Amino acid sequence: MSSAALDSTIGDDQHEHHEAGPGPPRLVFGEQDFLAAPEPREPQDEGPPPLLVAEDDASLRGMLSVLIPRLGYRPTLCADGEEALEALRADTPFHGFLLDLRMPRVTGLDVLAQLRADPRRRDLPVIVMSAFSDNVQASEALRAGADAFLSKPFTTAQLETALTSHVPRR
Repeated sequence: MSSAALDSTIGDDQHEHHEAGPGPPRLVFGEQDFLAAPEPREPQDEGPPPLLVAEDDASLRGMLSVLIPRLGYRPTLCADGEEALEALRADTPFHGFLLDLRMPRVTGLDVLAQLRADPRRRDLPVIVMSAFSDNVQASEALRAGADAFLSKPFTTAQLETALTSHVPRR
């Protein structure tokens, strides 16, 4: 192949060529400039992962609102099961759910059943908590789809262990 034929093949817009201009030469293939700065991306939320919390006891809910951020999560607090279901219907990509079993309006087990029936949310890690800590209640919660069971009162270390074991940080 002659030098002129080779130049016409490489230099046309459908193939590789070098663009002249200020700065270093640009390597272009078709419409793609391989040395150009990448397109700007939407900023990613680098904040703590969101955690849904449903607890009807106001004092415990207040304590969790302080403790959970210290453990590296951003809590969304709900006072009962109905509020939790409303939060789940929103588009927030929760990383996990801390769920009290005994709540007014809609119980924790009812919330858990609806959550596991929803294809968009069924894989959300759920840690169930209850002051009624008999083995029957823990077994019932785990059979219903809970990933872990915390007996109230629980320590900060127990909560941290449950969260880090079941709720992804990213």
